[in-house]
Amino acid sequence: MAGNTEIAFQGATVLGLGFTMEFERAEELRSSDPRNSEVLFPYLNGQDLNNRPDSSASRWVINFHDWSEDKAVTYSAPYAQVHRLVKPERDNNNRKVYRDNWWQYAEKRPAMIRKLSDLRQAIVITRVSKSVMPVMVPTRQVFSEATVVFASDDFSMLALLSGATHY
Repeated sequence: MAGNTEIAFQGATVLGLGFTMEFERAEELRSSDPRNSEVLFPYLNGQDLNNRPDSSASRWVINFHDWSEDKAVTYSAPYAQVHRLVKPERDNNNRKVYRDNWWQYAEKRPAMIRKLSDLRQAIVITRVSKSVMPVMVPTRQVFSEATVVFASDDFSMLALLSGATHY
């Protein structure tokens, strides 16, 4: 059915633990420069979905979107962290695009981002797990590659995905 195209997406492949941080570090960066809020987001993974009662992210992540390096460098502390912790790892990557664009995620999922742009919440499910339960979560966060994101805020879709037939 044409109406169901581009609804389900695998989350972003960040490719570099240096993008991630604990909540306290994200707060520190946001306090030191309020502009850093433009590049710091909760980072929701499959383990968070299955183990946290409120399905909230346990870590935060730096996201320079599809920006140029010239724009990313204007966020000095987040850029410095990614430069220090991600670039050395990416310098040895076999894929040229990953080496050349080391400050960006390996797979940003632009189609997913477009579909989520008008939604305040969406349905997310863990990609690999013994327990499969979709949940409705806020969209203003980065979804890990360990999740499948359904670009829908329709509770009937949530009910369908939660049912025994889908399971």
